[in-house]
Amino acid sequence: MHRLIEKLPTLNQPSSGNNPTLSGNTTLSSPTWSASDIAYNEVGIIELKANLTDNSYLGIDDILGKSGYVGRFTPDHYRATIDSHGAYQAMCSGLFTYSGQAMNYLSTPSLFISAENAANNTTLNYRDGFIKLDNSSVTIQAPSSDSTNSLSLEVRDALLNTVLSNLSDGTLVSNNDGTVTYTLNATDKLNYIKNSAAQLNPFQTNIDLITNNIIDSDSITYLGTLPTIEPSAVELRFGRIVTKNVFGSELIALDMPMYVQYYNNGFILNSDDTCSINPSSITYNKQVTTTENINGTLSVASDGINFSPPGTGTGYVDVVMDIGLNGDQFFWLQYDWDGDGDYFDTAGDASLPGKGNNPPYSRASFGIYNRSKRIIYTRELY
Repeated sequence: MHRLIEKLPTLNQPSSGNNPTLSGNTTLSSPTWSASDIAYNEVGIIELKANLTDNSYLGIDDILGKSGYVGRFTPDHYRATIDSHGAYQAMCSGLFTYSGQAMNYLSTPSLFISAENAANNTTLNYRDGFIKLDNSSVTIQAPSSDSTNSLSLEVRDALLNTVLSNLSDGTLVSNNDGTVTYTLNATDKLNYIKNSAAQLNPFQTNIDLITNNIIDSDSITYLGTLPTIEPSAVELRFGRIVTKNVFGSELIALDMPMYVQYYNNGFILNSDDTCSINPSSITYNKQVTTTENINGTLSVASDGINFSPPGTGTGYVDVVMDIGLNGDQFFWLQYDWDGDGDYFDTAGDASLPGKGNNPPYSRASFGIYNRSKRIIYTRELY
């Protein structure tokens, strides 16, 4: 008597998913049927059916047996590749970013992650409720240095006053084919620490984002080498805002230059800067009565603060701007004017230049004559 036993997996979940046949060895030794090395190379929940097909067993038709639901079957591992390296955002004028200026992405990097079985084939049923990866399953190492220039980096929030230990979680989206796309968080911010070591000529950034781990809620992890994301570079410039001392007659108006510079074998005017706006947090300490008007832009050296003439008497107006935490928050334009190595301190008497404060400081003097710079010494005889 010839009997054929078929082992038939029936996919229960996900609905309309892929349902491959079982692989493995079966043995029929009457009255027992045994199986070994049975494998189901998909994700999901199945029901096993054993079908005795000889049409004559005890004079009845085929006999069908069911196992009940088996599973949930899971992937054996994950494999990650680069979907998009993305690009960093040139935060100023679309041309460059300043040292100390928070930088995010022009285009956000992403990873392509496939769920695979032990034979390294994609499990097509990895979708819907069978996806056990989530937004927190992928760990990207927060950068600590420039890969080329060895400049120290910090990941900071928008105010640059809190050091973050990690980049924010990204977003994971199913492709409904056994793969997912993980996109980094568009609000991630990175900035180069602004200090004396960062006072360099302009250079192209090289900040890699290293994938540290992929692990799901079932503790299934990755196989192979995790990719390193290499976003496209931007030019980095070391900048500062500058004001100049001015002097003249008390009968005419005075113009105090106010502009931005960047370092390139010395500080030069940054005429490319169309993003920095004129500061609004400015203190005027006056010995004379004037009115002030800010005109022009910071990218033009001749523009700045216009002072009306006091008319009578001589004296000065001290100008101190707060571009730090308590003011306009142009952190990337601060400079170590007091020479203490700290580019962001604001302590001390703001009316005294170089006394524990870093805001740009200048003086407009009225009724003071400026002698020729060619004269070393003069003496008057009566």
